[in-house]
Amino acid sequence: MAQSTTRRSVQKFTTTGRWSGAFTGGLTAGLVMGLLMQFLAEMMPMVGALYGTPTATAGWIAHVFHSVVLALVFAAIVTSSPGNRYATSPRAIVGFGLAYGAIIWLALAGVVMPVWLGAVGVPNVPVPNLTATSLGFHLVYGGILGIVYAIARAPALRRVADRANPDAQ
Repeated sequence: MAQSTTRRSVQKFTTTGRWSGAFTGGLTAGLVMGLLMQFLAEMMPMVGALYGTPTATAGWIAHVFHSVVLALVFAAIVTSSPGNRYATSPRAIVGFGLAYGAIIWLALAGVVMPVWLGAVGVPNVPVPNLTATSLGFHLVYGGILGIVYAIARAPALRRVADRANPDAQ
């Protein structure tokens, strides 16, 4: 009976840690990246323009929303069967976060965003729009997401490591 309860609580913690860690990581990473975007590149109005409102406030709302949604996608990828095979340590999760940031830069910031901006009437946005500054911002996002997510997942990673190596205790 006690073993069944323990298994159930471990599963609940693992699932909860996955999504709350992703939410917290996405929010934290999005806020840091947003500050860089606003104060180093004045890009927030451009993010707001995606939704027809080219203001910093609209940009912040859209950016934070995107950051959290993308972090939830990150969690789904990292905890899926293929991702779980490689994301077995905090260092690996941070590496996944950095790679994820680069992929977001390449696909979403480099192609989807400029096409979307053109579709809503913003002129002269090159496709692809791949700048070193934007890559840096996205690597910061991915790195912070990976760090926060790895911290949130650390108890689950320890349990997996303990099960894999029972003699280590």
